[in-house]
Amino acid sequence: MESATRIVKLGALRFMGHGRFGASRPCGYSSTTGWTGDAYRFGIYEELGKRVVIIRTDGSGTSAYAVDETDALDTWQKLVAALPSEVLWNLCMTLSNTYRKGRADERQVVLRQFLEGKLRKRKRRGIVQAVVVNESQY
Repeated sequence: MESATRIVKLGALRFMGHGRFGASRPCGYSSTTGWTGDAYRFGIYEELGKRVVIIRTDGSGTSAYAVDETDALDTWQKLVAALPSEVLWNLCMTLSNTYRKGRADERQVVLRQFLEGKLRKRKRRGIVQAVVVNESQY
């Protein structure tokens, strides 16, 4: 299994397209207030080795999301060529928010297990691991 994080070398990236919010949109279904979304910007880049990197810049800084699936480059080339920037923005925002929510949920699971005393540290083949203790082991 591949690691969830890795180093992305900016010099190895080639710009493919961007996701910009575009014209203001309603904040809700019956709202007359417009949301601009300009605080969130996405750049879509080709990385050597047929990978794609999506860079998100917002008020909290810059994050990079590596899309490592074997068909990612072909898929994203077609998306960038076919979709307007606003739709790419929607897609990138959904992708990055889903990733962030998943990480936050998993972090809460681990914290809860730690607080309940269900996590133990174990060293196996020289590598420190966290293991979940079964209820029957108490």
